Amino acid sequence: MDASHWTVQGLEIFGAKNHPFVCTSCTDDVFRLLDSDFHHNYDAATHGQNADGIDIEFGSGEGNLIKGVRLFNNADDGLDLWMFTSAVTIESTWAYGNGVDRFGDTAWEGNGNGFELGGGRPSPATAHVVRNSAAWDNTANGFTDNSNPGDLVIEGNTSFRNAANGYWFRSSAATLDRNLSVGDLRPFVAGTANRVGVNSWSTTTTSTTTGASVFVSTDPTSATGPRPADGTLPRTTFLTTRTAVLGAPMR
Repeated sequence: MDASHWTVQGLEIFGAKNHPFVCTSCTDDVFRLLDSDFHHNYDAATHGQNADGIDIEFGSGEGNLIKGVRLFNNADDGLDLWMFTSAVTIESTWAYGNGVDRFGDTAWEGNGNGFELGGGRPSPATAHVVRNSAAWDNTANGFTDNSNPGDLVIEGNTSFRNAANGYWFRSSAATLDRNLSVGDLRPFVAGTANRVGVNSWSTTTTSTTTGASVFVSTDPTSATGPRPADGTLPRTTFLTTRTAVLGAPMR
């Protein structure tokens, strides 16, 4: 897609042979992507290395928003913001099950990050924002700066059972606050410029040291099921915390 001012809502794309939804070389654009699902996309030619849920790459434009979106079971990453030079805000969005070989590819190269918030050679310093979002059961990191050195803001998110790190922010000057990691290989990999507030790995409160018992439910069935008639995210108690101090509200 190459456009100037646009809103996409209520879209479902699955089974694409490469990137299912791409904003490439977008300049001075403003877009809103709302209440949509992108899933089961697979690129056989590169063995899963390029089929993300959403790609916003090689462009610019202020005021861009992704909200209420599910990015799941894609061959590569859920969200990829490679070389995009303006801030994108991501709110109430879920990325799960990405990077798993569901396609019988014997030379598999899918990465499997939930939210990949930059990248490039070199990566531009871009201050993306992620709030109230969740990443679970991805084969790599839940949330990663992907070498973006910018002032990222990562607030009120949940990372659960990702095969690598919950939050990988070694390159950025990210601000991280009120985030929760449960069941990830490592909760947080820090860089020297991070500004870290109260997160599950930096507090000793009872609610964040009891593992999965912090959640009302760890059954994803309701979260991965059909959307309600109004097209918003499904109503769920999955990954809803028993206290509202840390993590995503899952709505």
